Parts: sequence; structure tokens; C-alpha cells
Amino acid sequence: MIDELIRVLAYPKFDLSENEIDYILYTQILPFFDVVEIPKGPLIVEDDPQDDMFGRCAEAAGATYVISGDHHLLVLTSYKNISVLTPSEFLDTIIEDQ
Repeated sequence: MIDELIRVLAYPKFDLSENEIDYILYTQILPFFDVVEIPKGPLIVEDDPQDDMFGRCAEAAGATYVISGDHHLLVLTSYKNISVLTPSEFLDTIIEDQ
């Protein structure tokens, strides 16, 4: 998942330098990560099976949400009571809950 995160942060639309990506990764993200064992199981995302890791990781971690801009994940809308939301949908949800 870290490799995927680095790949996404390097997208031109974010216009981040390698130093900025390193800073985000090592100071803003990794200190807050918990490592979990990801269980194997049936296919979750048929159009992009590599995205299965996000649903499985969320399940193993007991997450409530998967937040993504990936359309293959967003088509699911949910997986085992885990909501799959865009960042703006997630922000709307947590604001409503307050």
C-alpha cells in the first residue's frame, strides 16, 4: 500500500517534489499507521484486483471507511459494512455526525 501511496502522490496533478513526498510520507502519514495482517479471500474489486488490498486492510484494521478517489473502489460504495467514500463525501459525513 505504501508503494501505491507513493505512486499516487507523484501524480502530476499534485505537483509534489520528491522531498515533499518524503516529508508527507515520513512525518504526516507513517507515524500514524498501524500494521495489520491482510487476510486472503475472494475477489472484491473485479475490474482492478490490486485494489482488493484496500478493502482487506480496512477489514483487518476494523475501519469504518475507505477514502479514495479510485473509481474502481468507489463503485463498491461499501464492503462488509465499510463505507467507500471520496474525500469530499467523507468530510461531509463527519461534519454531519458532529
